[in-house]
Amino acid sequence: MEQVNDQEPESKLLEPNKCDQINKAKDDMVDPKILSSLNKSDYVGNDVRNISADSPKFRALEFDWMSYLEAANKKKEVDKAIITQPIIEAVPNDLFLHVEASLDGGVREGMIVEMPYDDYHGSDQEESRRQFWLARVDAVYGPLLKLSYVGSKVETKPEIWHDLTQKRLFPLGYCQMNRCQLKAPEEIQVGRPDWEKLALQYQEDVTYDTLDMHHIEARNEGEGVTPIDRFRTGTVVEVQDEGKADVFWPAIVSNNHGGRLGLTYLVDDGWKADEGFIPSSHVDLTPDITLFYLSPRIFPKGYAKGNKEKFTYTPPLHILARNPHMDVKACLEWEDLAEGPPPDIFAKISPKLEKVPTSIKEAFRMGGEVEIIHPRTQKSIERGLVLNSKVENYFLVQLIDDPDGCQPVVRHCLSSDIFPSGWSESLSAKVQPFIKDSKYKQIPKKFFPKFPTQANQFACHQKLEVALDNG
Repeated sequence: MEQVNDQEPESKLLEPNKCDQINKAKDDMVDPKILSSLNKSDYVGNDVRNISADSPKFRALEFDWMSYLEAANKKKEVDKAIITQPIIEAVPNDLFLHVEASLDGGVREGMIVEMPYDDYHGSDQEESRRQFWLARVDAVYGPLLKLSYVGSKVETKPEIWHDLTQKRLFPLGYCQMNRCQLKAPEEIQVGRPDWEKLALQYQEDVTYDTLDMHHIEARNEGEGVTPIDRFRTGTVVEVQDEGKADVFWPAIVSNNHGGRLGLTYLVDDGWKADEGFIPSSHVDLTPDITLFYLSPRIFPKGYAKGNKEKFTYTPPLHILARNPHMDVKACLEWEDLAEGPPPDIFAKISPKLEKVPTSIKEAFRMGGEVEIIHPRTQKSIERGLVLNSKVENYFLVQLIDDPDGCQPVVRHCLSSDIFPSGWSESLSAKVQPFIKDSKYKQIPKKFFPKFPTQANQFACHQKLEVALDNG
């Protein structure tokens, strides 16, 4: 069977202007005039204060989007030969919802949090010895937060800048649950002698918004709290087979570029569970596939085992071809002992995949026609026929006019590369061969993911950032 391309179209598109805005923040991270000009979700996932000008990461971010657009359009005014071309502009940010979701660390303006304020550097086991006080989130710039102590006077309120990649914050109630000391700093006690009563008021009022519990996880310095930050390299997930919705196989996250996960399928390298050694290194692993972390084919470690009455483990055919004597049992024993991404990440993703309305399930029954980006070449839009699968909410799509005989591929009704029949015609990019009166059932547009309106969609000559296949 010829392998299909596992790249998902939306996983490679990045929002324009990010690099330009981030660089301005790096020059002076605590300048309110600069920070207030950024979108609140814009950030870079490393320590932006200490990054060196000689760092390869820093040099990679030096491209200035606004300067580029301004210079390109100014050239048009001078060069009469190309003056008839449209003005160069960036793709609207609203079209990159997957990027916004991947950068959402769950921190909102107005939240009440508990933060340590002493200089204690002990271990997590001794954290109860630290002193905490309540703080309000005044502004969010990715991992960089502007906070103020609860109880501070408005006229003397100091600005507190907190980098989540360097220090943790904690949800309201953390100290109470963990017997840590919640005590106002001296400057607050002077102005609010009733600080103990104030603290109790906040702890007992359930209407205050606060952080999710994943913020209390222990993290290495430099690691962030966004969904893409939490898919750490070396962790293990389970990947649904490209042609069989009820078949899974474990894979190691060998790299993570902005949520685009390079996944290396697990193989038996002679290791046995009773040897007591867990090979967890992801160094020098070559990805077998690349999927965006929101892909409907990615599941938590142990997912198929937990649903063994419905699912089975079988290595992909091309992995078996390279490793014909692979010990499946040894691989699954390895998976049991390996670390997976935090389960709560999947708890937010899975309901969208599982709670599909009955009307949509019925629409994607056998015999329906769709249009699909060619699974193998990714270079054309083809007609596809919906076939039933053994797994609820998933189905197979068989190319109707493919002379090469591409095998059916698994899709979900939320998959980003399937479209209503006739969709390409509205873009003047008809499928080939185009058949106006198809004999197959037409699935109504309302059952597909919502597409951008005519006034807010991708257009020719617009600019955006694209992740290259070479990393």
